[in-house]
Amino acid sequence: MENNSKILTIGWDINLIEGVLFKVESKSNLVFQHFVYSDVFDKLSKSFQKENFNKIPDQKDVDSGDLDISYLIEMEKYSTYSLNNLILTDRVLKHIKYENALTYISVILKSLENVITKVKPHYVLGSWDSVLPGLAKIVAIKYNIPFYVTKFSVIPHKLVTICDYPNPNREFEILVKSEQENIAFATQVLENWLDQRITAPAYKSVVSTLDIIKRIPFHINALLSRITKSLIYGRNRFIEYPLKRLIFQYIWKKSNIFFRDKNLYISEIPERPFFFYGFHMQPESSIDVWAPFYSNQFQVVEAIARSMPIGHDLCIKIHISDADNYSNSQLKKYLEIPGVKIVSPNVSSRSFIENASMIFSIQGTIGLEGCLLGKQVVMFGDSPVTRFSTATKVQLLEDLPSIVKNKLREQEPSKDEIIHGLAHYLKNYMPASSDDWVITMQQGLTDVEVDNYVKLFERLIVFRN
Repeated sequence: MENNSKILTIGWDINLIEGVLFKVESKSNLVFQHFVYSDVFDKLSKSFQKENFNKIPDQKDVDSGDLDISYLIEMEKYSTYSLNNLILTDRVLKHIKYENALTYISVILKSLENVITKVKPHYVLGSWDSVLPGLAKIVAIKYNIPFYVTKFSVIPHKLVTICDYPNPNREFEILVKSEQENIAFATQVLENWLDQRITAPAYKSVVSTLDIIKRIPFHINALLSRITKSLIYGRNRFIEYPLKRLIFQYIWKKSNIFFRDKNLYISEIPERPFFFYGFHMQPESSIDVWAPFYSNQFQVVEAIARSMPIGHDLCIKIHISDADNYSNSQLKKYLEIPGVKIVSPNVSSRSFIENASMIFSIQGTIGLEGCLLGKQVVMFGDSPVTRFSTATKVQLLEDLPSIVKNKLREQEPSKDEIIHGLAHYLKNYMPASSDDWVITMQQGLTDVEVDNYVKLFERLIVFRN
C-alpha cells in the first residue's frame, strides 16, 4: 500500500472524525482530508490540523454566488440521478425556493471540484443524508475517483459494508470469505434471531404523555443549544430548519400524542388472513435516498390494497421511532382505503410478521425479518433483501397484482434456503462498531473496533487499485 494514502470525507461530523478517523490515522498510513460545514470548521481547536479541513460554502457564499444553469446541465451528465431528485431527497432544501436551491447546488458543486482537484484523494467517503453526498459523487465520477458509502447492518448489529451511492444493493466485495464461512455465520445469526437473543435496534419515539414529560428537560436543552448556535454562527437556511418551524413541529408532534385516538388502532392479530406493511420513518435516507420514487407511502399502501385479493386485510404499522409523526386526520385517511387496519406502534411487529400471509416493505428491516421467518416478501426498493428466494422486487407498479397472486401460491422455503439467503445477504459485511454514534462515541471505540476500521479503509485502497 502507498504511504499516506489520501481519503476525502464529505460532510462528516466532527465527533466521528475525532472519535473514529483520527484513531484510524494513528494506526495506519492513511491520511484523511475533510469537507466540513462551516460551523464545524470554525470550532476546530488548535489541536486540529486545519490544512486537512476544507470548508463547505455557507449561506453567505451561496447568497453571493450565481445560479449557473448551463454548469448544472453539464454536471448532471455525470450522474445517473437528476439534480431535482437530489433536492427532493434533502429534508431542508426541498422546502426552499427552487432557484435558491439550484444556486446552492451550483456553489457546492464548484467548491467540491476545487477540493477534489486539490486533494487528489484515492477515494471519497460519503454518507447517505442530505444533498451533499449526491453532489460529491457527481464530481468524483467526473474526475474518475471512486466514491464509497458505509452501510451498517441491523441483523446482526455491529457489521459494516461498502456501497455505491445511492443504491444499498450495490455492495463492494472487499473481503472475500468462503461459502462455508458465510453459511456457518448465517446459521448462527438465524438461530440467535429466532430465539430473540438478537433483535433489530430501533429508537423509540414519544408514544405517551408521560414520555413527553420525561423528555422536557432534554428538549429545553436542545432548544437553548440551537438558539446559542444561531446567535454565534447564524442559521444556514440551506441545511437547517428555521427555529419557528422546529417549534411548530415540536408542538404538532406532541399534540399528536396528546390527542391520539386509540380507537384508530388494532393491537390483536386479525381473524382473517392479512398482508403486513411496515412504515418507514420520514424523512430518512432509507426511503428518501434509497427508494425516492416510493417515498409517498400513502400511494404505496393504496397500491398494495388495489392488489390485495378479497378475503384479506392489509395491516399497516407505524414505525416505533416515528409514532408521533401522524395526526388522527392523517391516519383516518389511510383507514378510508378498503381493507386497511392500522397496528398500534406500541405492539411488537414480530407476531404480525409471523401470522401474515405476505410482507410488504420499501427498504425496511421488516422485509428482512419476513424472509428470516420464511414469509413471502415484496420489496419496492432495490434492496439486498431480494437475495432471499422468497423476496421479489416490484419492477413496475402495474405488475403488483400478478406478483401478489403468484406469491400466494409459493411454497414455504426450507431452513437451508433461508440460511443460504441470509449468507448471501451478509457476505459483504465486516466487523465494525455500533452505528448508534451517540452511545458509541460516549463509550469510545475499542482497540479491536479501531483495527477493524483500519482494515476496512485500507482494503478500499487496495480495492480501488
